Amino acid sequence: PPVRAPAGFAGPALLAPLAGHCVKGGDSRYGYNVCLFANATQTVHGIPRMTHILGLWGAWERPQSAWRRDGGNRMRFTDGSACIGGTPREMVLELRCRGAAGAASGGGSGDEGGLDMALGDVEEHNCRYGVSLELPLSCEELAADEFVGEDVDPAAPPAPDPFSAAAADADGASGEDGSAKSDLERLRGGVEALRVDVAAGLSGPELLGKLDALLQAEA
Repeated sequence: PPVRAPAGFAGPALLAPLAGHCVKGGDSRYGYNVCLFANATQTVHGIPRMTHILGLWGAWERPQSAWRRDGGNRMRFTDGSACIGGTPREMVLELRCRGAAGAASGGGSGDEGGLDMALGDVEEHNCRYGVSLELPLSCEELAADEFVGEDVDPAAPPAPDPFSAAAADADGASGEDGSAKSDLERLRGGVEALRVDVAAGLSGPELLGKLDALLQAEA
């Protein structure tokens, strides 16, 4: 079950009618359902009731005063279902808008309400998901519109970027993630050494002794 309720609506007033509106997308393995200002979920095709919460609506990545007028402004969905190692899943939803008022917009295949919106391909790195959503709205109109609700703190540190594989790799190479990967590599090396010993005909007691030493080293 969700660990908290989604945050209240916050954003340009033009987006208020879209609160709770859901857009679907996916590929051959997963289906995705993103409900604006509510939540994002992932369903595994072929496995009944296998659904993960990718995040609950939390806040914008940057304050409206720093919004890009060419689009690319991002919504953060946090506190999702536990991933590997108990890490909560997170999603960043990047809003892509029309370059100018009245410009044509593509997509719309996954929009349940016929509002001409479509999800892009989903990127995933270390249980952090990134997906784009094309809006039938002008970028300039959104940036200039009245902001309703609580704006984000401009001094808050930026969130990790799930759209960037380099950022995800850097995150995995430091802190607890990096330590866990290092431990896993050592364990794999020990297992491979045991396989070589088995192929060489090492006796049962000797193999057990080496396995016990390996387990002690990883404890």
